[in-house]
Amino acid sequence: PQWVNMTDQAELNMIIRKVGFEENVLVIDLSSDMNLINNYKKNPKDYLYDGIHVTDKGSLEYANIFYKTFSKFLEKSAGEKP
Repeated sequence: PQWVNMTDQAELNMIIRKVGFEENVLVIDLSSDMNLINNYKKNPKDYLYDGIHVTDKGSLEYANIFYKTFSKFLEKSAGEKP
């Protein structure tokens, strides 16, 4: 949509990734992860109804991303000693 400044959004995403890395915290990068979905770039409106807010289909993809990311994180954390 016209009210979204994608350049600013991309810069904000980059800052979040950088700070997450520097602080050693888990960052779920939905922007990058969504771009890995086969049909996302071809039909983004299937996933984002206004270019930024998710549709039902987009919500399912977000849930899958969260599940996969947290599962990997918890598996890794379970194997570490306190």
